[in-house]
Amino acid sequence: MFQEISDLVRHPPYEEYKGELGRPPSLDAHGVEMARALYDMKGSDGKRRYTVQQIADRLGVSRATIYRHLDRSLR
Repeated sequence: MFQEISDLVRHPPYEEYKGELGRPPSLDAHGVEMARALYDMKGSDGKRRYTVQQIADRLGVSRATIYRHLDRSLR
């Protein structure tokens, strides 16, 4: 058993996926486009139709994620 543990420490099973490790993006390109479209929608009174919180809830992400992606798309 000790040998098995030391083998795992020296050669972790995820070694072959080293380049693929990391957190996947919470919004893909389609999600960013949708967030931008929802953010740009105006109501009849000329104000934004959806709040950032409503957009975040609809897409299943945080408000910070929405702001981060909106900021990037403006650059």
